[in-house]
Amino acid sequence: MCTFLDIFAKFTSPKSWHQEENLRNLYLNLLCHYDSSVQKSALSCLYTYQYEFVKPYRENLEKLLEGKHFRHELVIFNLDEGSGVIHNDHRQKLLPILMRILYGKFNSNETTHTSSRDTKFNKRSTIIQFLSSCAEYELNYFFNLIFDSINVVLLDLNEKNSDRFDFNDNNYDEARREQFLINVIKRLSELDSSIYDVKKCIPFKKILGILQTMDILFKKLARQMENFSHRVLLMLSFIQKYTLKLNDEIIAINKDKKLVDEYHVNLIRVIKQQVSIRFKQFFDTFDHLNFTQCEYYLIFDSFIWPQSVKLPVESLQSVNNLLKTFHLWSERPKYFPLFVTKKTDFTLLDPSIISQQPLGSSTLLTKIFELIDTEKCSQKVIDYVLELVHNLVSFADFKEEENSDPERTLQLPFNIILDSNEELNFGTSILRPHVNSIVNHIEKLVSANMFKKVLPSRPLKILARISSFASNSQSQCQKIILLLVPYLVKNRIQSEENEVNILNSINYLLKQVQKVSDFVLPLSRLFLVIKNRQSRIELVNIFNTIQQLDSNFAGVSKLISDLNAWDAKKLDEPDYLLRLEAFKQINEMVASWSSFDINLAAILIYNCFFFINEIGDLAIKESSTNSIKILLDKSSSLELNKQEKNLFEANFMSCLKLGLKSSVENCRHEYIIIFVELIDKFTKYLPFLKDFHILFDLEDPEKDFFENIKHIQMHRRARALKRLQIHCQHISNENLLGFMMPLVRSFLDNEMYHKYDYLIEDACHTIGAICCTLDWSKYIKIVEYYLKILPKNKMNPKLVIKILVQVLDAFHYDLSLSTETDYYVDKETEEKTDQMEEGARRKKLVGSAMANKIHSTVTKSIIPVLFKCLTKKLRSEGEHKMNKHEDEDEQILRVPMALAILKLLNNLPRRTLETHLPGLLYKVCDMLKSRAMSVRNTTRDCLIKMVETLPDKKYYLNVFRELGNSLLKGYQVHVLCFTNLVVLKNVQCKLQVGDLDSSLAILLNSVRLELFSDSSEEKEVKQIVSKLMEAKTVSSFQSLQIIAKFLSQSELLTLLKPFKEQLDLCTTRKMIIKIEEALKYIMNGLLENSSLNTESIMCLVYGLINDTFDAFKDPSAYKKKLRKRLADQNEVKPANFDEEMDERKMPESCLIIPVEPRRGGDKPKTQAKTNQHIVIEFALQLMNSLMRQNRLLDANNQTRNVQLLDPYIPVFVEYLDGKFLKVTIITLRCLSGLLKCPLPSIDQNCKLIAAKLFNLLRTYSSSSSESERGENLELLMICYKVISNLIRDVKQFNLDDEQLQVLLHYAERNLYDNQKQSSAFNLLKAILSRRLACEELTEVLGKVMKLSIQADSPNVRLQSRQTMLQYMLEYSLAEKKLVKLLEFYVMQLNYEYENGRESAIEMLATMFSSFPIAKLDEHASLFYLPLAIQLHNDDSAKCKKLACLAIKSLIEKISEDKKDNLFNMTISLFKNDQKPMHKRISALLIKIFVESEQEKFEKRVEIVFEVLKIELNSENFSKNVEMNTDATLSEKFYDQYLYNLLSLLIKILTDVKILNDKNYAEIINDLYDQVKCYLSHEHLWIRLASCQLFGILFANNSVENLLSDKASFFNHKIDDQLIGNYLKIRNLIDDFCEQLRAPVLESDLAEQIVKNLAFMSKILIHHELKNDDQNELLKHDIDIEWLIKKIGKEAKYELVNKPKETIKRTFIFKLFAAISIELGKEKLKNYVQFLIPLLQRETEIDQNDENLKHLAKEVLNLIKTTIGIENFSLIYSKTNKKRVEFKEERKRKLAQLAVVDPQMSAAKKIRKQQRKKDAKKRKITHEKERIRGVKKQKTNNFKKFN
Repeated sequence: MCTFLDIFAKFTSPKSWHQEENLRNLYLNLLCHYDSSVQKSALSCLYTYQYEFVKPYRENLEKLLEGKHFRHELVIFNLDEGSGVIHNDHRQKLLPILMRILYGKFNSNETTHTSSRDTKFNKRSTIIQFLSSCAEYELNYFFNLIFDSINVVLLDLNEKNSDRFDFNDNNYDEARREQFLINVIKRLSELDSSIYDVKKCIPFKKILGILQTMDILFKKLARQMENFSHRVLLMLSFIQKYTLKLNDEIIAINKDKKLVDEYHVNLIRVIKQQVSIRFKQFFDTFDHLNFTQCEYYLIFDSFIWPQSVKLPVESLQSVNNLLKTFHLWSERPKYFPLFVTKKTDFTLLDPSIISQQPLGSSTLLTKIFELIDTEKCSQKVIDYVLELVHNLVSFADFKEEENSDPERTLQLPFNIILDSNEELNFGTSILRPHVNSIVNHIEKLVSANMFKKVLPSRPLKILARISSFASNSQSQCQKIILLLVPYLVKNRIQSEENEVNILNSINYLLKQVQKVSDFVLPLSRLFLVIKNRQSRIELVNIFNTIQQLDSNFAGVSKLISDLNAWDAKKLDEPDYLLRLEAFKQINEMVASWSSFDINLAAILIYNCFFFINEIGDLAIKESSTNSIKILLDKSSSLELNKQEKNLFEANFMSCLKLGLKSSVENCRHEYIIIFVELIDKFTKYLPFLKDFHILFDLEDPEKDFFENIKHIQMHRRARALKRLQIHCQHISNENLLGFMMPLVRSFLDNEMYHKYDYLIEDACHTIGAICCTLDWSKYIKIVEYYLKILPKNKMNPKLVIKILVQVLDAFHYDLSLSTETDYYVDKETEEKTDQMEEGARRKKLVGSAMANKIHSTVTKSIIPVLFKCLTKKLRSEGEHKMNKHEDEDEQILRVPMALAILKLLNNLPRRTLETHLPGLLYKVCDMLKSRAMSVRNTTRDCLIKMVETLPDKKYYLNVFRELGNSLLKGYQVHVLCFTNLVVLKNVQCKLQVGDLDSSLAILLNSVRLELFSDSSEEKEVKQIVSKLMEAKTVSSFQSLQIIAKFLSQSELLTLLKPFKEQLDLCTTRKMIIKIEEALKYIMNGLLENSSLNTESIMCLVYGLINDTFDAFKDPSAYKKKLRKRLADQNEVKPANFDEEMDERKMPESCLIIPVEPRRGGDKPKTQAKTNQHIVIEFALQLMNSLMRQNRLLDANNQTRNVQLLDPYIPVFVEYLDGKFLKVTIITLRCLSGLLKCPLPSIDQNCKLIAAKLFNLLRTYSSSSSESERGENLELLMICYKVISNLIRDVKQFNLDDEQLQVLLHYAERNLYDNQKQSSAFNLLKAILSRRLACEELTEVLGKVMKLSIQADSPNVRLQSRQTMLQYMLEYSLAEKKLVKLLEFYVMQLNYEYENGRESAIEMLATMFSSFPIAKLDEHASLFYLPLAIQLHNDDSAKCKKLACLAIKSLIEKISEDKKDNLFNMTISLFKNDQKPMHKRISALLIKIFVESEQEKFEKRVEIVFEVLKIELNSENFSKNVEMNTDATLSEKFYDQYLYNLLSLLIKILTDVKILNDKNYAEIINDLYDQVKCYLSHEHLWIRLASCQLFGILFANNSVENLLSDKASFFNHKIDDQLIGNYLKIRNLIDDFCEQLRAPVLESDLAEQIVKNLAFMSKILIHHELKNDDQNELLKHDIDIEWLIKKIGKEAKYELVNKPKETIKRTFIFKLFAAISIELGKEKLKNYVQFLIPLLQRETEIDQNDENLKHLAKEVLNLIKTTIGIENFSLIYSKTNKKRVEFKEERKRKLAQLAVVDPQMSAAKKIRKQQRKKDAKKRKITHEKERIRGVKKQKTNNFKKFN
């Protein structure tokens, strides 16, 4: 064809040809061809016509036909009229040609493959986008080309050359278009029409192509197609009708014989589907257009009615396109009438045509609901239809806008009238006939989603809109209500919109129900679960509806509304006052009940529980708790029926259990209060609550469980848990799990408590104790729960494991009746496990079947899970060693699982334990190989607990064996030894002698590895020691001590043998030191061994000294071993070795060259006895230790002593000449102890012993201190000790003069040697005890006397004083010599150094206690005055205190006459006015007299009071200070003197107890008048003493006594008789408050002030004075209100100006508590408004001191319990509201200031910032000074003095 066309293109003048017109039409038609080559040829043929409108654009047209230039040319060849690319004269004729070319390209499948975007779809989209700039009439060319084939069939244009009708709708008027549509409808309705002939049908692929083209047109040219939309709808309707008819024809043809192939059948099915999609797409695209009735008929006839008939069949499982179209209509209110349109509504059409429709009188909604009412309809389809219904009820009715364009006005050609409510939209109204179906489906949906968290919101909205139509089905309304209410209760996670919809639905449905009272109880529960504000408002509206329908609920509805009221001014805040008032009314109603009102009770319970859970306001919470308590109290006194009992048994208890699980501490505590009230009041109706009575303790609240569990102090909560652990076995399982377990778990689940280790520990133990009482079914659930959460990390894994260990340890089931094969144990095993059986008898015995079940569950379910957690592969195990890193955290968490497994295995059969134990221990020991220290430490701790948990000591062998097998090389040896030590330390409390015999070889092997292998040298390498904690110390030493402690006697030589062998082989000093250390620890262990008595140890000692044990002899094998060792070291064999050769060896050849000689020659020969002295030292040290423990000498059995010890004396005498110094030293130590025992050998050898001792002194003693060091010094010290014991204890031994002089010489020299001073004093005391005398002794004692004062060491001074005292008491000294000694110590009271003065005073005090009374009376004056002067003159406080004690001791010891003389002397000192210092001394001395004589001092009181009255006169002190012009006495002295006088008065009043004596009333009142002047003294200590004096006065008198007794202080010297003593009361209060304002306030003074003010408050509470007469002296009322306000100002001042200091507020709050208690309930109500604001503010300050906050809360609780919760809550809320309003007002004023006066506002901000900067600088400076150690200088007025 292209060739022919190319031929035609060569010709010219084509217009002159025959049939030129047909040929031209052929060229035009070929331009539409899909092949570009044909298009090019046809275009060449058109060029022959030489059209002027084609020539300028020839190049453009040719490029359009070239694939690679097509897209580029479309961009350049712009069709916009304003672009000028195409001339306006050429457009009309050129565009038809261009459109045909583009149409051909549009249908072409050709691609250039130059880009991935060069696809057919992209090419079509590009062409459509290019056409978008065309005008409407120009697009008409393109549309005619697209729909040409359909136009031909539709219009029956058989003539080929006849013109097509113009596609543009604007070319037809309305009448012509309407007539055209009627004709089309008639033609399409003809069943036998020729257009449906299968043989002449339009090609299916052609139709499919048109539909695909329409998809692109809808997406790209929607705006330009608006005027073509009616024709497009006609085309779609025709295609749908045409396809359906052809489909019927094909089915009929293929019924008998398949003439149409499967391909075309499938193709027509695709066409039907695509037409439906385009139909929906059409309405989605042109939703704003109007259609005529004929067009709507075409829609219904072709699309809606045919598919609607099949809808209940075809759409059962999935949503088809028709339903999607309906859904689209439901989103456009203008299409709502189409859902109820019937075929009779098409009035313009011929009835004969309409009657052919199969739908009858049904509507679309009818068919839709028939579909979802079908049983087999899927839920997906039902949900989709419900979504459609939701759209119908949600969208408002479509209304036309005013002044809208008539052409754009949306109209429907139907006149559908419904009887609908004006409040409802049209969509809701048309659903009225189908309400029952909708309700049924919503009912099913709610039932299906009852246990899901969220219900779909659409069904709820539907129900809310249509519920008003449900009047015809009352039972259905009730059913829906009863479904929705439980759903809201169970599924609490709802959006506010959902909740509101459900509640609205319930509200509408309730109006259709006759008996609404049946729904009050279920609806009232919603008050507990609904939290959103709007939802609760709707719930309140429901109860308002109930009140309208049932007048019995009128009052209840009002109370509900008030309980849930919100503040009108503050939208987000509740109306606290209205709610509290509602609580008050409810409480009054409940209290007045004569019968139980279940509805009000339920509403009250659920509202109160909600407020406790959700409302943070304290007043609301406490009011809720109080209301429930009142309800319980009243209900317990009434008779309840079954339903009323069920309210408490089921609903109330379930809420209570949930509340006890609350994670909020305050809420949980409120529930505990309710629980306590329930237990107290309701056991009559709830008998199971009696179980909890055992937790109460009415006598001691500190032991009460419920008081302690909510106490503010955590240790009290721990105490409560301990009480529960004790009594939990008396409580049922249900009560434990329902009430107690939540309380215990609240501490474990909340991280706030994790810092209190003791509390967490007790909580874990409590869970274990609870589990010990549970049945198996409940116990296993707890185990499975914690096993389940362990890998999920919901809680702290460490804590979970700790809990799990406790739970598994609580396994308490006796499985002895189990028939499992591994449970049976042989009789021998049973006999060995008596202790285990005793524990088993305490367990719960279960039946055979249950025992088998438990055993199977544990072994098959629990233990495998535990082992899996323990042995899970670590991430680091799969890594290369170069990149490997330790998973420390994961390993640390795993380790405790081993303990849990072992605890469980302990409760299972022994065979099960023995099966799993090796693997368990292996895994734990394998973890010790970790290089992470934290992992090793954790594993070691776990291993210790495991060993402690093992049921039998025989399993210790398994532990040590697994340790020894696992840790063998390198650093593991150190870990092994250290772990062995730790294990032994922790099990030694359980061990008995012989328990370690089986493990001895394994343990000795680990000791050998650490001490004698290469690992011992690693401990000297710093790099190893620094990185390995276990290598820092030698663990084997302590291990040996423990082994020796529990080793049986038969294994002693086995323990010592390795060390004896090493001594025989050892040649290095380092090794000998290790062996010595090891033997030292073994010795300590042997001394603690309970199986070794003294005789056994002494036999061991004797054998070791004499080397008589055969086990230590060298057998042949040992010789060979030693020979090989020496040969390896190239050492010479010992001389005593045999020269026997091994017979298996060949004789050495004479040709072998000998080894080259070493430099320096061979090493010295070694023998087995070279280190024998080490063993002797060990034996002697063992004997010495026995002696120190007093196990050798028995005072009651002298014969035993002689038999046991006497043989050793000759040996010791022999060792005194030994060559080993250590042996000699230990021998001397042993001999020192034996000298106390009268042994025959000592008496015989005492002179020989003395001679050898003097020989040792002569040998080792030297004038040079350098030679007396180390062992030499030790030898000399023990020598002196032995000589001292020899002189003192051995009476047969006498020193000669020469020896005495020698010893005194040594003693005199040693007195000045710090290291040997103690030996010198012991030697002197021994000499003095024998009363030996010589001139040298007197000289030495003179030096000792000086040392008692001058020595620097306190011990030397003490020893010196003791020596001198012994000398004075035991020697009969002349009087002159004694006085000289006494005067020496008295003179030393003025020694220049403090230590000397202290020693002198202590010496005098010792004399006072040791000398007889006659001697003291004789010399009392010598001691008294010098010591008294020390009280004033000495600068040392310690010396003053010692002097005071010495004087007191002297006064107590001397006779009464001497006391009187000394007292008179003391009083005389007051008379010397020229010596104020003497007065102060006298005051101090009289105070000492009072302390010593107590009540006996009363005879001297009158004299002292007269003196005090004179001296305490304030004028005296002011004169003294003024007259002190020479400044000889400072002001500090007078302050001290005044303090001494006040202290004296305090001492007299407290010790002598004469305060209430009428004889002294007058003078005491005078003294108190003087003391009152010093309450405001500038010195802190004077103010404190004055305040304490008034405290003594108040403590010893009652309020009535002080006010009524005329002789009391308050009635003493009254100025105004009208006012009486109130003026004095007011002045005292002012003085006490003034003391609170001091710049520095210490806790002692503050406490005393508060005590005094508390007493004054008692006076004002019971005796107040109103200033009604405006008395000038009184000035104001003297009452408790004035006092509270006055002290409240001080608390406010501290809070504002010194917020970091809390001392004032702390004690003022305590005063508030005291005042509250004293006022009582009735009076406190009048003053509580002054107390609460301060306390409330403290509790709400976040950065406040915690202790102060707790104190404020306690005081508030006290006030609350005193006045009642209702009154307290109301006042508390008012106060809080007032404070918040004041705060907001202040913020408002600041904001206003920023607008009114910006400059002042800015200045305030600047000052505020400057204050912050200054505070920060001060803080930094203070921190720097603290770091540098600079102390702040204190004010002189507040320095401490004596």
